[in-house]
Amino acid sequence: MINRKGKEKAMTREELNKIIENTENREINFFNIDLRGVDFGGQILGGLTFKKVNFKGVSFKGANLAGSMFIDCNMQYADLEGADLANTVFFETDLTDASLKRSNMLGTAFKNSCCDKIDSSEATVKNVIVI
Repeated sequence: MINRKGKEKAMTREELNKIIENTENREINFFNIDLRGVDFGGQILGGLTFKKVNFKGVSFKGANLAGSMFIDCNMQYADLEGADLANTVFFETDLTDASLKRSNMLGTAFKNSCCDKIDSSEATVKNVIVI
């Protein structure tokens, strides 16, 4: 996101919520933005598309991300504990050291993504695709 002075700044949770709330069809795409430090815990973000978004260290704890797409995103150290990741696609996304504890990964796909040191303990894992 670019501020009025033309400099990059991270989008706040409030700014993101305004965008989501003001959309009727929920077909929102986020491209090339820095969302480091934003807490998405418990948010309903299902069905959204994120491309080249920096989520490093972001919390999605308990969030609904079902059916979302993450394309070429940085999700290193992201906290997805208890998140609903059903039918979510991670394509060319770096999930190094991410926590997916107790998450719902029914039909989740990891395509050409870095999954080093992911903690998926106690997660519901069924029909997961890793290629």
